[in-house]
Amino acid sequence: MPSAEGFAKQFHVPRLHDSYQSLVEDPNVDVVYVASVNSCHYRNCLDALQAGKPVLCEKPFMVNIKEAEGVISFAHEKRLFLMEALWTWFIPAFKRARQMWESGIIGDVRVAMSEFGFIIIVHRVSHSTLMARKRRFLISHTKAMDGTTKP
Repeated sequence: MPSAEGFAKQFHVPRLHDSYQSLVEDPNVDVVYVASVNSCHYRNCLDALQAGKPVLCEKPFMVNIKEAEGVISFAHEKRLFLMEALWTWFIPAFKRARQMWESGIIGDVRVAMSEFGFIIIVHRVSHSTLMARKRRFLISHTKAMDGTTKP
């Protein structure tokens, strides 16, 4: 707790919890956002729902279909909000597409597919190459006392 206390003091956090259980049982907590390690999503969501809290769960929602069905059934039974943190649902273009779909303006939609992605360029560089580049960079950016670049 010492690091949590330091963080709370620095950022003016009014309450600290030493466990997920104490967090979900806190009557001052209105909703729980689960962003723990993926393998803990089921237990953390279920604990929050059992405490009567609505839940927003980060992706991946659960690690398998059995967990997903279980937590969804429990939330439905208790009439509690449960949602995967899927931000694309709230983008204006997606909202408009949904309105168009529901209004029938684009016809009878049978299948809709979309993808979201971006290119990440990864360069594999050996450690020795990286160190050589670093050395060259440091040498080229180090000035001698007289203002000239060191050789």
